[in-house]
Amino acid sequence: MTQRFLYLWLPHLVTDRYAQHEAALEGQTEVPFATVTSDHRGVLLAGLNAAALKEKLQPKMRLTDARAICPALQTQPIAPDQDHAFLQDMAKTADLFTPWVAMDGPHSESGEGGLWLEITGAAHLFGGEENMMKRVAEVYAPFNCTLRLGMADSALAAWAAARFHKGTGRLNAYQTYQETQSFPLQALDLPPELIQRLNRLGLRTLADIRDIPRANMTVRFGYDLIKRLDQLTGTLPFQLTYQHAPRLYEEIAFFAEPLGSQENVTQTVERLLARLCLRLKKENIGLRRLGAQFTRVDGRLSFFQIATSAATYETAHLMRLLQDYLPGVDPGFGIERVHLRALQTQWQDNRQTDLNDATNQGPDKTAQHALIDRLRHRLGADCVSYPAHHHSHLPERVLHKSPSPMPRAEKSDYHLPKRPIRLLSPPEPLSVLAIDAAHMPMHAKWRRMSLSFRQLTGPERITREWWRKLSHDLWDAQLGMRDYFRAEDQEGRHLWLCRVTSQARETRWFVHGWFG
Repeated sequence: MTQRFLYLWLPHLVTDRYAQHEAALEGQTEVPFATVTSDHRGVLLAGLNAAALKEKLQPKMRLTDARAICPALQTQPIAPDQDHAFLQDMAKTADLFTPWVAMDGPHSESGEGGLWLEITGAAHLFGGEENMMKRVAEVYAPFNCTLRLGMADSALAAWAAARFHKGTGRLNAYQTYQETQSFPLQALDLPPELIQRLNRLGLRTLADIRDIPRANMTVRFGYDLIKRLDQLTGTLPFQLTYQHAPRLYEEIAFFAEPLGSQENVTQTVERLLARLCLRLKKENIGLRRLGAQFTRVDGRLSFFQIATSAATYETAHLMRLLQDYLPGVDPGFGIERVHLRALQTQWQDNRQTDLNDATNQGPDKTAQHALIDRLRHRLGADCVSYPAHHHSHLPERVLHKSPSPMPRAEKSDYHLPKRPIRLLSPPEPLSVLAIDAAHMPMHAKWRRMSLSFRQLTGPERITREWWRKLSHDLWDAQLGMRDYFRAEDQEGRHLWLCRVTSQARETRWFVHGWFG
């Protein structure tokens, strides 16, 4: 059995999308309309609707020239992301006919797009190929897009049939070579410059070049021409990137006799969860978020979800988290459907934890993650966090809270002076009462206590992060600079003092922390 491809050509994809979704352009199928883009040459036309093409407008034409030809022309800027989403919605609809769907475009410069459907062995399900093409046209009619279909033994031939076949667009099986003889050279999807060179030599159709020796064509026109000829007939493959729907990991159970007790609901959830975790374990996939839905006989739904701090497929751990929510599920007159789905998954590396050998260095973090998950479900997700490091020399910005564990930081090549075990947020002002000859504090007042410093060690100078205060003078090195000192008072306390210079050149002292 030969392969069969169906190509859906959307020559006015971009403008048709505006006609469907933009209320301001109602009736634009009768009014010349185009999307525009811009480059160094100015504003250019991109996609055109049928009315604009009738006015002899062309893509890549300057907007000023187009206005001179057609003053009634309406325009909108191109929106590639929205065009791609629109074509992707059409690709999802193609799942009604085949799971093998590839997108062509959308092409912003020309405003067209298309879809390839690999339909080998599927046409008989719709009563034959002709009936299948009719069914495709009916399904895509609600999109209100101009649509032409092409069917052939190869992807490139189906692309060409949709554009240049004078009939229904269907090429018979094993007849691609014969039925494409009259197709123009544009059917090979070659660069326009190469097409012009061939046309100047009087070569305009595929029949004109097929009798020329292949070696002569390769020397004069390059290998691409021969390659496209072979891809058209299927001798060489035409590479397509198929769209695949994300794989769903879920377990569903239906009950002719509805579940009426909380115990039966719990047992059912545990059984479905065990089956789901077994599937995930075989594929080294771990759960990050799990959703549970319960459908009662009266149509009411109960839904909740749990989240984990690390990917896991441990049934006992997940079931313990579910136990916090299962008592809130009201069976009512009975539950007829239980649905578990993995809402978020993550690849999980295999770890050897059973045998104690030299390759198993780090401790197993499973128990730690399980504890954190239970705490988050009891106290709230925002109440439990991990300490994380931030690349900064400012002490107050070094550490911050993270919802997930951070990877171990590499050891730096330089060593910082010792830091205090406790930082004050914000730093508390220190009133200096007396200074020595080096302008260092001898007596000060802090927290209503009089301090006499016996020894000061330092300074450790930290300059400001200039990129965070761009409004200040970038060349003023003194502005925002800090000097840290380790001071010992008369009581033996070791304080971490900070001296800063304000914008008014005033020196101020603070207590930023203390050592043990």
